[in-house]
Amino acid sequence: MQPGRLVRRMPSLLALLLLLLLVASPPAVAQGSRQDLKEDPANVTVDPKYFDGLQYRSSGFSRGGRSTAVAGVPQQPMTFYFGATGGGVFKTTDGGITWNNVTDGFLGVGSIGAIAVAPSDPNVIYVGTGSGCPRGNISVGDGVYKSTDGGKTWKHIGLRQAGQIPKIRVHPDNPEIVYVAALGHIFGPNEERGLYRSTDGGATWQKVLYVDEETGFYQVAMDPNNPRVLYASAWRVERKPWTLISGNDKGGIWKSTDGGDSWTKLGGGLPTGLVGKIDVTVSPANSNRVWALLEAEGERGGVYRSDDAGATWRRINGDAKLRQRPWYYIHIYADPQDADTVY
Repeated sequence: MQPGRLVRRMPSLLALLLLLLLVASPPAVAQGSRQDLKEDPANVTVDPKYFDGLQYRSSGFSRGGRSTAVAGVPQQPMTFYFGATGGGVFKTTDGGITWNNVTDGFLGVGSIGAIAVAPSDPNVIYVGTGSGCPRGNISVGDGVYKSTDGGKTWKHIGLRQAGQIPKIRVHPDNPEIVYVAALGHIFGPNEERGLYRSTDGGATWQKVLYVDEETGFYQVAMDPNNPRVLYASAWRVERKPWTLISGNDKGGIWKSTDGGDSWTKLGGGLPTGLVGKIDVTVSPANSNRVWALLEAEGERGGVYRSDDAGATWRRINGDAKLRQRPWYYIHIYADPQDADTVY
């Protein structure tokens, strides 16, 4: 794929009308003063009617497959990256109006499973190859790549046999500390699957969690309030020409409270036996609240919630539509401010 540039321009008349609307309309603030907004935006509420006219629109790429790897840059609210399952990494700096491929000529494969921008340095970006949501058609990965100049150049930094890499997490204060969840080879067993940690920016890697040669790791979630607290989910998944194998009796959720030095497998109400794909998220508003959306045998799958940081769990929603096509669609995200809201 050659670097491309997709442009969507708003008709000038519509732009003028929107400008006039913004000028003529009163501030969209129902409660709170301008000083409140300046000091703490969370203190100001917005009247929902101001959003009634907003609609989602495509930002391009009507062809080219799918993406399960997306990352934004908090310090640059118009900058985003997405990784295609077969087309490399694209970047926008104008909120999705234009996109440019930033990995052509650098990566050995086109399949992208994970993207992570270092919270403390937006120039540092880690990319894991190999799609982590294995459908019938899937491309393999060849390890992890890193950029230290905002995506202008890339360097391969190891884990070449990690197979499919669905998640990468970077320490919020140190861009050299990074965790990689590796599912392993999608077509058969290999010893390189597991959970990896680097403390030197990818120069060396340590396998800090391993189950067996068939069971890899799909998720590594970090407590937003304490980066030493980590949750990791194990998943046995293998693609055959005639079927997809998902789950075994060794899947589940592990927790570390020391940055990955030691791990404990969690129970306390989580299903046992045949367990498949699991996604985990921690509430930034309340670290004790942890959600898991999981695939399990029979009617035991669904949304599980813990209110004591993973010690005990209960299933709060078993709706089948939340876990259908689980290898592809199981994803869950906690709201950054409301401990009762989850996506």
